[in-house]
Amino acid sequence: MVILIEHAEHLRMETSYATAVASRLNDLLAHQEELAARQNETAAVLKELAGRQNETAAALKELAGRQNETAAALKELAARQNDTAAVVEELAALQNETIARQDERFAEFCRTRKMGMSTGSIPDSSITATSAYDNRFLAKMGRFGTNRKGWLARSQNMDAEWMKVDLGQESRVYGVVTQGRVDYNQWARTYKLSFSQDGENWTTYANSDGSDKVFAGNYDRSSPVYNFLDRPVTVRYVRFHPRTYASRPVMRVEILGCPTDML
Repeated sequence: MVILIEHAEHLRMETSYATAVASRLNDLLAHQEELAARQNETAAVLKELAGRQNETAAALKELAGRQNETAAALKELAARQNDTAAVVEELAALQNETIARQDERFAEFCRTRKMGMSTGSIPDSSITATSAYDNRFLAKMGRFGTNRKGWLARSQNMDAEWMKVDLGQESRVYGVVTQGRVDYNQWARTYKLSFSQDGENWTTYANSDGSDKVFAGNYDRSSPVYNFLDRPVTVRYVRFHPRTYASRPVMRVEILGCPTDML
């Protein structure tokens, strides 16, 4: 009986051990299955990640290609801009040259253009003087190229006498022309010029050293003597101041230039 009990106990213990081993094996199998499932999930994630990395690499490659295209386009644009800038610079130079030539041609035109003493476009009322010897020698008689006798001051005090011409508007004056008395050997050998914008404030035309410029006048009664200004002036009023003379300082004058609104 004792032997049977011991045998039964032994069988029970072996059965319990076998059950425990089987349970442990089941646990191991379940763990292995879970591990395999996780490995599969990890592999899937890694595969997806690799796919995304490939997509990213492809996108970066495409972006690099576009950047290269953009860089090439910018380089071409810069080259075209440089070409355009060169063309614009060349056009500006040509325009400046054209303007300079036009100014030069216009200055040459104005340099010899009579402003109206000889033609009468400057009215008598715009020609005045400090005095006149008599009615034959009024300021309005001092028109260049006419048969009028010319202007002659009453006194021979050359520091006090002048003839004034109002050009009527602001003008660019390039020079003057003078003659002596039309019917007698009387003329101004030398004279000065002064200019004004408003008829009140006057500036005597000067040499480069600041001294008053004394212009060479006439040497006979009728030959025109031209004097061109080294520095053209922009003024409205012109005064002629005779300095030295032959017999009497009779003057017939013309002014050379253009109104500034023609420039």
